[in-house]
Amino acid sequence: MSRSRSSHPNCHAAKGSSSDGLRHGWEVRTIWLLLALFLGGLRGTAAADICPYDEVTDLCDIRSGLVTGNCLLAPNSETGTYEWTLTTLTIQAGSKLLLPLSPDSNVRISANGIKVDGELWAGCAHRHSEANIDIELIGSRSDTAPDRLVSFSWHDSDLPVPINVNNVGEPLKKALLVTNSGRLELHGRP
Repeated sequence: MSRSRSSHPNCHAAKGSSSDGLRHGWEVRTIWLLLALFLGGLRGTAAADICPYDEVTDLCDIRSGLVTGNCLLAPNSETGTYEWTLTTLTIQAGSKLLLPLSPDSNVRISANGIKVDGELWAGCAHRHSEANIDIELIGSRSDTAPDRLVSFSWHDSDLPVPINVNNVGEPLKKALLVTNSGRLELHGRP
């Protein structure tokens, strides 16, 4: 797996290999997923007006791979760190997962796929995250085990079905998916 790094020292992204010959299909799906991310991120309220860190205080252990309420990421009880390796992570609609803000927090979430139907926050407009955050998509593109895929329905999201997609509900491998009900907020140090 190759790794790319943005120009900001606290922002890291993992990239899968395109050696499986599916590069073109991957690029098309990426464009559609970016469109889904863009449409999912549109809101009537300006992001600067909202900061869930002001109201959420409960900690949550994400070991189950499912976030069902509003909470701050808790350290892994087995390691005492913010390092989590999961099969998949799903943040349900109406739920919020807030990542730590502290500069001494090193957050690493490794999963085959992450689906954000709710909200995933790393800082907000007036409380920037100073944590080092890594989100790594792991596994093999050839793996078809259902528990390692995140599902997405173009039809249920009111998005046009791309020409190269054979069905309405498509399981996705190695995806960070923000659906039309989801929200992803990343606010680092300026």
